[in-house]
Amino acid sequence: YVQGENGAFDGASNKAVAFDGNNGFVSSNTAYSNPRTYSLESWFKTTSTNGGKILGFGCSQTGTSGCYDRHIYLSNDGKLTFGVWTGFTNTITTPDAVNDGQWHHVVATQNTTEGMKLYLDGALVGANGQTDAQAYDGYWRVGGDNHWGCCSPFLAGTIDEVAVYPSVLSPAAVADHFT
Repeated sequence: YVQGENGAFDGASNKAVAFDGNNGFVSSNTAYSNPRTYSLESWFKTTSTNGGKILGFGCSQTGTSGCYDRHIYLSNDGKLTFGVWTGFTNTITTPDAVNDGQWHHVVATQNTTEGMKLYLDGALVGANGQTDAQAYDGYWRVGGDNHWGCCSPFLAGTIDEVAVYPSVLSPAAVADHFT
């Protein structure tokens, strides 16, 4: 990956990370045990038709993970998917492609009472009532890891302003972060 690409905001001083789609990613230094309430947030832009992970949870800090879920990834068709694993895939997919080379804001939330929600550019695009996920210790990963899509685990694109929260962002907070 390359640091120092222009960010989603003031490109002169706010820098993002560009990933080449081959093998680059960033992972947390800390392992987390089975997060069940969380929000994932990121700005990204890509023109890739090879898919790739934007942000997610995996059981390996290096290489690609054998267990992976709580993730947002891009498929070859340019649509985003948010998913968790409970013995089968539980997903929400955007209706439209986002591989248009423009900055997009994505937020995915899950908790043990309301289930999963996916927001794109400040608006709710889908929900899934699944409140559970696969139980394992893992790392938050940005830019690359295995996923259930058809394609590359590694994103060819630029990612900025990544955040993982131990709570669910409200719809108003998501809209405010997008604005």
